[in-house]
Amino acid sequence: MSRMSDSMRNMASSWMLKSREPEFQEMAEYTKTFREKMLALESTSDKIAKDRFGEHTVILLLIRTSM
Repeated sequence: MSRMSDSMRNMASSWMLKSREPEFQEMAEYTKTFREKMLALESTSDKIAKDRFGEHTVILLLIRTSM
């Protein structure tokens, strides 16, 4: 997935070096912003999942030790 992302980024940057129509520039900015927001959401959801998984592990340990 990472290599594909890097490859697409490289292709996009080479296209961005060429002058493009304003509509293309708008769409490029939109997709860049969208990508950044999706990465932020992914990061946040990973942190939430870690927190929840960590809580469940602690709860299970407490239950096991109390028995």
